[in-house]
Amino acid sequence: MTQIANLVHETSTTTGTGDLTLANVNGKQPFNTAFGNGSTADVFHYFISNRSAAEWERGTGHLSAASTLVRDTVSEGTNGTSAVNFSAGTKDVTSDQPAQFRRELLTADRTYYVRTDGSDSHDGLTNSAAGAWLTLIHAWKTICSTLDLCGFNVTIDIGSGTYANGVTTYGDVSGPPDDSFTHGYVPVGGGTITFQSHTGTASDVIVQNGSGSDGICFEVEHAFQTLTTWQNVTFDAQGSVTSFANPAWIVAPCNVQFSGCSFINGSGSIDAIHVQGPEVSCNVFGATIDGNWNSFISVQQQAIGQLFFTITLTGTPAWGTAFAIVETESVLSSFAAFSGSSTGRRFSVKYNSSIKTNGGSLTTLPGDTAGTLIASVYDTLSRLVLPVSGGASLASTDSSENWISNEGAGSLATFNLPSADASLFFSFIVEDSDGIKIVANSGDTINIGGSVSAAAGYAQSTLVGSTLTLIAVNATEWIATSALGTWSVV
Repeated sequence: MTQIANLVHETSTTTGTGDLTLANVNGKQPFNTAFGNGSTADVFHYFISNRSAAEWERGTGHLSAASTLVRDTVSEGTNGTSAVNFSAGTKDVTSDQPAQFRRELLTADRTYYVRTDGSDSHDGLTNSAAGAWLTLIHAWKTICSTLDLCGFNVTIDIGSGTYANGVTTYGDVSGPPDDSFTHGYVPVGGGTITFQSHTGTASDVIVQNGSGSDGICFEVEHAFQTLTTWQNVTFDAQGSVTSFANPAWIVAPCNVQFSGCSFINGSGSIDAIHVQGPEVSCNVFGATIDGNWNSFISVQQQAIGQLFFTITLTGTPAWGTAFAIVETESVLSSFAAFSGSSTGRRFSVKYNSSIKTNGGSLTTLPGDTAGTLIASVYDTLSRLVLPVSGGASLASTDSSENWISNEGAGSLATFNLPSADASLFFSFIVEDSDGIKIVANSGDTINIGGSVSAAAGYAQSTLVGSTLTLIAVNATEWIATSALGTWSVV
């Protein structure tokens, strides 16, 4: 880690190419006070300038003793990248952050260009072979290491073609970035960074999970506040079966969005989108899915995921685990419509997690097999919340530990129970004051705390927050195992 401190200034009369003996300057901070000594890990930037000769040097070093500067690495100077053979005279020795590590403060939105015929030696500001960058990782690294967005937005306009490597933030964010990934690349200053297809067509821009990104198309390993959006881009997993080859691997606090993107050539071993950790949020605004994935989206360890617009499935994907995996106090909300078909489980929910659908039923999510809730002493709250604002006629196959609500109702939501059959059970929660009415099938009754309905009678509540769990104890009786709030039995 390269350290930075204020007003560090000492002098030296040492000659030659070796270590320098330092002397204090009145009114300035000595290196020893600023950085400590005796450890090669306490590295700092140094500048040496000879008052009596045209000699100077910049590099990184450390103190081997309180007043001994070791010149570890020479970055530049009058002898290039080799140590200057200082002649006699007093040298000023200071520490400051080099200019290349200082950030430009944006005053307006900016667009950079990446093309398959570009070069990372360009400035990226012109959409031409002579001006655009070549790689997405170079665009990300440059933005993260040289800019303070100051709340403005940066667009990375991607030309048509295939890009073998994606983007990663992997590394230690405590120091300035370098190409060895010793340090991390995270944006500074809020705002938004958008990667977008120049043509607006996802199939025109293909980002592969190449080795340059640890096998991942987009990887977030460190926290940042800048919203990152990918628009109309295709993520190609190339049939990877190794761990950590997910096209999107987001495991640090941040907010990421995918809009109109395609996810292709998956395998049953990896998730298309993997979201994990507290304060991690991922929104998907429409998508196309092709290939047999472990899941389309996996939301874990207190993360949040949301699905919007239309998600299209092509080629009948087969889910290795489930379309959606939600684990360990995480939440997935689906407001999406789905087109096409797939096979496998619709969802897997466990460890105090939940899925919320927007007016959907148990079969809303893609798949041809019912989802699973894995029960244990740690996941007693792992239940889906299924808003069905207009009510519904429930089938025996809908019986589960999930909550059914009337969220969004504009009138009383009526739910017709199937014929009672021992072990069937349903749970209801009133989230809209228009209320819920639960009607027993012909010949069946509902019993809440000893209040028994007529045959084919009902239970009703309009009190927001009321909950009711009913279990069929035989072929004609529904018994409430839990009832909170106010319920009338008729």
